[in-house]
Amino acid sequence: AFEGRSTSFANGNANFGSYSEVGRAEAIKKGTAYMSVWMYVIREMEDAIDDCKSECTDDNCNDEPVHAWDEAVAFYAGSLEGTDGSGDGVMPHQLADKRCANFRTCGDLANDVTGLSHVNIQILAEFIEGKR
Repeated sequence: AFEGRSTSFANGNANFGSYSEVGRAEAIKKGTAYMSVWMYVIREMEDAIDDCKSECTDDNCNDEPVHAWDEAVAFYAGSLEGTDGSGDGVMPHQLADKRCANFRTCGDLANDVTGLSHVNIQILAEFIEGKR
């Protein structure tokens, strides 16, 4: 596909033949940031849950699940968001905030075109709950 040809997948077929090298590069960047990273966020959350369920014998039993949960949050937000989420990141947190205006899913009720995305409001609350 990234050579500028059609794909022949059973599902999700794409024809990259009409895109320039710049367009294909954008597809690679976005696919990497938004699809691969999201799967890693989920993996870190599952790792944290598994670590919590394991029988601990160490004095520092809490370190491993906390570390995995922190990594999930870090991969979701990225390093460019800033401490209050107002930065110009490139990870899933920023994608949700950027696109909520397009789909009118910003705000507490998911019916605005400005502000934080509703999905970020929800997922950040779950990230905070997961620390308990």
